[in-house]
Amino acid sequence: MTYTLEVQHRPAWRSFWYAWLLCWLVLPLVYIVYKRYSTLLTVKDDEVSFEDGFFSKSSTEIKIRDIKSIEVHQTLLDRLLGVGELRLATSGTAGWEVTVNHLLDPHAIREDIQRRRGDENPS
Repeated sequence: MTYTLEVQHRPAWRSFWYAWLLCWLVLPLVYIVYKRYSTLLTVKDDEVSFEDGFFSKSSTEIKIRDIKSIEVHQTLLDRLLGVGELRLATSGTAGWEVTVNHLLDPHAIREDIQRRRGDENPS
């Protein structure tokens, strides 16, 4: 009786280094595009609307006159990049009604809302 030894071989994972590199480059790009196009803040004359979501959406509308507090939050890196987080609160809720991250020049957006609200001294 003779025995034959069967040995199977598959390509090594490490031989696909270019695919792994591409994977690490493409996934952050997909995340960035997803986050950018799934978030929208619209400032109108009488209201601020916030839409969030890509496949399923949620939206919040706040009348300009109902906004009681506007806060801008920026880390050191955010300040260097000119981006930040904008938070809006109304008197009807505890905490922040709307929080929007990664906005370009959030101070200008806050001043625009304050101007539309009729504040004398935007700060």
